[in-house]
Amino acid sequence: MGLQIGDIIAKKEISFEDLKRSKGRLRKNVFRYLQENPNLIWTIEMILEFEEFLNFEILSKSNNVDWSDELIARFCDVLNFELISKNQSIQISEDIVKKFQDRWNFQNLSSNPSVKWSVELI
Repeated sequence: MGLQIGDIIAKKEISFEDLKRSKGRLRKNVFRYLQENPNLIWTIEMILEFEEFLNFEILSKSNNVDWSDELIARFCDVLNFELISKNQSIQISEDIVKKFQDRWNFQNLSSNPSVKWSVELI
């Protein structure tokens, strides 16, 4: 019979394989809790797999994302740059800052300890 949705939510060590097996039964309002599970690290591939269920506001502030310039560029239209600017798990490059310079919150970026400032970024 497999895992039920309640089992998946309660399960501490959930995997993407668990989610894939239960994908047909997932609901967006329940999935928001799943995407905060610290055992799930969201990569581009997993975001694409579950994009229809994801809350990108939650994802934008999540420490459980494999943040990269490629991921930010790929999902730039649905990510919340205000929240990403505060996110202390991001590692961003000068190129990605310049590419989306009109979308970043530079006040939040400037106080974010994970952003390595250089003369070029300023």
